[in-house]
Amino acid sequence: MSWRGIWSELREAVTGEYPAGTLTNPSVSFIHGMSGGVTNAGVAITEQTAEGLPAIYAAVHVISETTGQLPLKIHRRLRAGGKEPDPDHPLYPILHDQLNPEMTAVQGREMLTRHLAIWGRAYGQIERNRRGEVTAVWPLHPARMLVRRNELNQKVFRYWMGGNQNRNTF
Repeated sequence: MSWRGIWSELREAVTGEYPAGTLTNPSVSFIHGMSGGVTNAGVAITEQTAEGLPAIYAAVHVISETTGQLPLKIHRRLRAGGKEPDPDHPLYPILHDQLNPEMTAVQGREMLTRHLAIWGRAYGQIERNRRGEVTAVWPLHPARMLVRRNELNQKVFRYWMGGNQNRNTF
């Protein structure tokens, strides 16, 4: 961050003055309010802008494709010690073959890894049948997930679908 940016932040914090800024030079409070930060070059970098940079896109692409293609097997413990693959486990077809009706397990792992690499977090909604068995996992975009703590200090997750719903309310 440049000295001008540091001075501007300090002035805003101490005096409560928030200069309006312009389109080419937005105020620091506006940039931080939009979940971005200013680099030494004066450019704001967010998760969305980072995805558009070729080097970051290529790195995330390689990491997510490699992770997605790694074999994922569920094992069972043997009474005599050790373990062996368990293709009869109820989650095996979901995690190994088809994550949900729209994507394979490899595609799902790639998407979740991409979210983790760019956003630092990844979410999936677990779909269950009436017996409580997992039938699918649906990746959720991290930018649309709100995570807060309730009065009991438990995490509460809310997914914003867009439209007229207010994103910041519960």
